[in-house]
Amino acid sequence: MPYDRYSIEYHLTLRGWIEGTATYFGKVDAETVPPSDRVETWLKDVVQRSGYSSEDISWSRIWRDSTKTEDEIKSLRAKFLAPHKFPNPK
Repeated sequence: MPYDRYSIEYHLTLRGWIEGTATYFGKVDAETVPPSDRVETWLKDVVQRSGYSSEDISWSRIWRDSTKTEDEIKSLRAKFLAPHKFPNPK
């Protein structure tokens, strides 16, 4: 069993990145409704195996607006600071 585990959704919108639902050990810690103008949603999953190990961080895209092309989404991503550059939550 991991020492620590949490995940956070990040929604890319026309206004930038919006933080979404957060879970801690699989239980919803803070639930939010996805913004209506999102173009994609990414999940940041963080696992720490022990108090002495570093965090294993993985990213996966879990939703994409099928009406937008990949080029449109990439252009929007280039416009806003990516969530992997956000500071880690405390």
